[in-house]
Order: sequence, then structure tokens, then C-alpha cells
Amino acid sequence: YNTAQNLSICSGDSIKIHGNFIKTSGLYSFVGKTHLGCDSIVKINLTVNQTFFKTDILQICQGDTLSLHGKKYFSAGNFLDSFKTKQGCDSIFTTIIKINPVYKDTIQQNICQGDSAFIHGNFQSTTNTYVFTGKTILGCDSISVVKLQVNPVFKDTLRFSFCKGDSIKIHGSFEKTAGTFINIGHTINNCDSTSTIILSLNPTFLKNENFERCNGDSLQVHGDKYFSAGTFTHSFKTIKGCDSTIITNLKINPIYNQNQKIGLCGGDSYLFDGKTLTQSGNYIGLFKTTKGCDSTINLQLQIDSIIQNDIQVDLCFGDSLFIGGQFRTAAGSYSDTYKAAKGCDSIVTQHVTILKQDTTYLTSTICHNGVLIFDGKVLTQPGIYQSKTKNQRGCDSVLILTLIQRPLNLVLINNTICFGDSAFIGNSYKKGTGNFSDTLIDQFGCDSIMQINQTERELDSSSINVQICLGDSVFTGNTFKKEAGFFVDIFKNSNGCDSFLFTHVTLKSTSLTQIFDTICFNSSLPFFTQTLTAPGVYQHRLPKNNGCDSIIEMHLFRRAQFKPNVVVIGFATLSTDTTYQSYQWFKDRQVLPSDTNRTIVLSQNGTYDVSVTNALGCRANSWDDLLSNPIFDMPTMLIYPNPARYSFNLDISNNANVIIYDKNGAKVKVTTAFAGHNEILVEDLAAGIYNVSIWNKNTFINYRIILLK
Repeated sequence: YNTAQNLSICSGDSIKIHGNFIKTSGLYSFVGKTHLGCDSIVKINLTVNQTFFKTDILQICQGDTLSLHGKKYFSAGNFLDSFKTKQGCDSIFTTIIKINPVYKDTIQQNICQGDSAFIHGNFQSTTNTYVFTGKTILGCDSISVVKLQVNPVFKDTLRFSFCKGDSIKIHGSFEKTAGTFINIGHTINNCDSTSTIILSLNPTFLKNENFERCNGDSLQVHGDKYFSAGTFTHSFKTIKGCDSTIITNLKINPIYNQNQKIGLCGGDSYLFDGKTLTQSGNYIGLFKTTKGCDSTINLQLQIDSIIQNDIQVDLCFGDSLFIGGQFRTAAGSYSDTYKAAKGCDSIVTQHVTILKQDTTYLTSTICHNGVLIFDGKVLTQPGIYQSKTKNQRGCDSVLILTLIQRPLNLVLINNTICFGDSAFIGNSYKKGTGNFSDTLIDQFGCDSIMQINQTERELDSSSINVQICLGDSVFTGNTFKKEAGFFVDIFKNSNGCDSFLFTHVTLKSTSLTQIFDTICFNSSLPFFTQTLTAPGVYQHRLPKNNGCDSIIEMHLFRRAQFKPNVVVIGFATLSTDTTYQSYQWFKDRQVLPSDTNRTIVLSQNGTYDVSVTNALGCRANSWDDLLSNPIFDMPTMLIYPNPARYSFNLDISNNANVIIYDKNGAKVKVTTAFAGHNEILVEDLAAGIYNVSIWNKNTFINYRIILLK
């Protein structure tokens, strides 16, 4: 047989020719044998028809609508429209819509009184709301609202007065003198304000008054009466309320009431108080002192041929007095006779009293090595010591001191402590092995010597080294250890001391790969042997040679559930209550292939529903559960392994188109899967998370696949 065939495929597809998958145009010949052994030639002329991927980038203002390809677009995003070329090849029109922002800014601006703000081309200085409508550099309408608040400034002048000697706090400082103090500061709104304080000083008075009074008289001044000498202080307030003081110094001048005994020889006279006295008798005379105080002299005048004078004499014990031609040492009355100037006999009688000697006995105690100063001497030894002094009458006074010395107080202590501890003994903490000495004060105030002989026990410790895998733990000592590090556990040994267990934990190398993905409500994601339907953190462990697992950790999020509502517009038009990415209408749960817009015009009776896809690629329907409805020709399929490296397997019940998108939504691979087993090559793709969309007629299924390189 010699046969020739013309075949065509679309770009990106492949066809199996003579056992090989062919993707490029060309003439392919096959020479074989018929079943009867004859040579046969089959020639196939393969043409690859072009597919098209066109991208438009359009911009609209926020809030505007763009009509394109029979659809209306309200939000930013990448939108795909599929169509067929005249050769029947799938092509994709990508529309990238960018939303340019419009601005509705409201600015609160504050200025100080007297200032101005440049707003929308003009200087403004009053509180008001200023609105400006303009266009952005991308031509979008925008509104700028400036709310201008004019904050007040303050210029205060305050007057204060205070008393001399006081102080007042002005602008954070204490001032003691009068003056004008100016402080320039800011209000709570940061406006310059000036505070001027004029400070005046009120005087205080300190007055001294000196008064003299005679003994027995009184002084009445400032509401008080004084009878004795002294200095008296009287406080009062001035009319400005300042404390003032009057110091009154009172001096009491003495008055004299003297008794005089005068003896005269017969025939003599005595001038007394302006009078000449010639007769014996008692006379009273009044006179003024130099300070003007009344004084009295009682005169006993004796006119006789003999003048007698009596004198009282105190004599210290052991002293003597020369009277009457000899020394007198005993108490008694002794007389001497003299001749007066007028020749009269004058007899002086001295009455002698012997004063006893003062003897004082003292007892004192000193500490060991203590000292005592006595009679100008430093005493360090116990004993009896004497000292002679003069008493208030000028006589000898004897002090006899008995000195006692306390013995040295010495305390010896033996102590044992645990390693690293210390013991408070005496007046300080003692640490380590050694001899220590402290000096304390006993109940008598003397030094007490404490000598401590201390021994420190040796450290009771042991150590272990442990290796664990990441996520595992090991129990050593009294706790579980889960992280790498150096751990210390403390116990008590038989001596009551701390016993230490040192554990050195190291982690074996364990790889942790974290994957983050999001699924739609009521959708699922295959993850190794699991099918994930709920949000959460899932782990899969892969064994390694060192005995530790390699962890693949999936952080799965789930988008919120939504449901489109069908609303009636006019008489025979239905629409969704909000805008979605794509639409598919149904009548009596049967697909209406050509009705894929937001609105549908009704021409037949029936029950109408809609299935939508939002901007995040999630599907929902206006009835209970679209995804489980049997009207869709959903293929059964299995994708494995997941994660994959250079290829993954797709086992599917029906033919389907396969499009792979990266995490940014960019299309990176387009191919066709046939019913049965398919190997999808991804060796040219980098490691990461990819979205696999599998299209089958009017339905599609989304999968997430992880590529590890």
C-alpha cells in the first residue's frame, strides 16, 4: 500500500503518529510490511495551525465601567476570553484592566491665629471648609477637602506679690526678687503664646525694742505683761499679710534693801539721808539707784565707846585662819580688838564654820582593749583611781573611780555549705572554703570576735549529650527538652545540696517546607494522601537517612462562602444582584450554552438559575449545591504525585484542556489531556505553587499543585 494523509493540529497540541507524539509540521513516512509480507508506505503531511494569545492593557477610573467583548468590567484584574480560529484552534484573548484611583481626600489643617495657609492656590486665614474638584494626572475626577482650624494664641499679663524672704515658682523656676518675667511657649495646639508675670515684693519687718524696769515692776507691751528679764518675740502680719517680728529685750534693774550697822564713838555724828544723826537708833533712808529704782537702807546706829562687828566665816576642811594671834583650824567664835580711827575700841568677832570635804565614789566599766579618760589620764587597766577638784565653794572635792574591764568575748563556729552557696554568719555572707573573722557588738556595746571555719562541698554534677529530630523531645532530668541548647536540671542530694544535670541537646538536620494556599468554599485540595476541605495547618512527614522526618507543612486558607441572587429587571429580564467575573444561566437545571452574560432575556416558561465565578476564581450558584449537581459532565480524575518535581500524572475519564497558571495568575503552560493516563511535563517550571485548570465542555475543576526542585 502507498497511502498519503493530510492532518492538522493546533499549536501546542500533539498527535500520535506511528507510535510517537508529533508536535511540529512536516512530512512523516512509515515503511512497513502488510500481513502478507509486502512493503507498504504511509505518508502523513502534518500541518500545525497557529493559536493566538493576545493581550490588551486598558485603564479606567475607579467607579467607571468598561464594555468589551460583550462584557462589562468594573474591577482590576486579568480576564480571559477563549475563541476558535477558522482552523478550529483554541486561542485566548487576555484583557488586563488597571483601575486608576480617584481621590476624595479630607485633610484637617491647623494654623495659629495671625498665620495663613496656602490652600488650593489661595492664602486662607479663617476657620472654614475649602473644597477643590480637579483631575488626577491620569484624568480621574478627584476631590480635595481641607478643613482649616484657626487656633488661638494667648498673651496674658499676670501680677503677683509675695513677702520678702519667700519665693514663688514662675515659669518653672523659684524667684525671690521683684521683676517682670516673660515666658514664650506653645499652646496645646503648638501656637506661640506669651505669658508676662509682674512680680512685686512686699516688705517684712524685724524690729528690736529695749526696755528697762525696776525689780518688782512689770512691762505691758503688745498685749502681754512681762515681770522678768529676757528676750521676747512677738509675730504679726503686715497689711500685705507678710510675717513680721518685734523682739522685746527687757532688762530688770536691781533695787537695794541694805542693812547697815554703824558704830560711833561718843560725841560723833553721822550724816544719813540728809540728816545729821547724833543718837543711837534705827533709821530708814530712801534713795534712787543710778537706774532710777527705789532702794532702802536700814541703818542701825550705835554711839558707844566700843564698836563691835560680827563676821561669819566658812573654812574648808584642812585649812586654817589667823585670828587673835594664832591659826584657827576648828569651828568656833574668835575675837580681835582694834583701835578705830577715832580711838574707839573696835571688837571684831569671827564665827568660824568648818565645811566638810566632798568625796564622790564612781564606778565605770570598759571593754577589752577599751580606754577611759579620767582626770586627763588615759586608763586602760582595771583599778581604783583618785582625782582632786574644787567644789562650788572653792573647797577640795575628791573623786574615787573604780574601773572594771570586761573580758574578751570570742566565739568559734565550724560551718559547712553547698557548692556555690553562701552563709550569712556574723555580719556578712561567707562564700567558699576558708577562715573568716567578724567583729560584732555585744549587749554591753563591746566588741565580740566571731571566728568562722567554713568548708564548701564539691559540685555534684553530671552531663549528657543528646541528639533529637526537629519537633521531637527528650526527657532528661525533670523536664522535656524540645529545642537545641544547653539545659540545667537541679535536684537535691543526700546532703540537701543542689545536684546538677547538664544536658546538651543538638537537633539533627530536618527540612521544613512551608506552603501557603487558598481554596474556595466547598472545594478541596489534594495533599499527599489527604484531601483538604477545611482551613488549617497540615503536615506530611517524609523519612530521611538520618532518621529524622522532612516536613511539608501546608497552611491552607478558605475563602468566604457567597451565593448569587437572581433579581428581576423590567418584564422579562433577569440579572444577578451584583457583578461577577463570569456567568452561566440554566433553565430547569439545563445549561443554556449561549447565555453567559450577567443578564438574560426570557422567552420561555421555566425555572431559571445562574452559576457565577467571582474575581477570585470561586464558583457559586443560585440554588443549593451546584458542584454536586449531576447535570455537569464532570470528569473523574486523579493528580499525583503532589508535590511533584519534573512531571505529574493526570488520570482522567474524559478528554479535557489543561492550563497551568503561576502564583501571579500568569499562564505558563497549555496542553490537552486525553481520557486515560497522561504525564504532564513541568521540568521547565521553577519550584513553587501552581494552579491547574482542567476544562471539560462547560465546566472546569481547579487544582493546586506544588513543585519541588
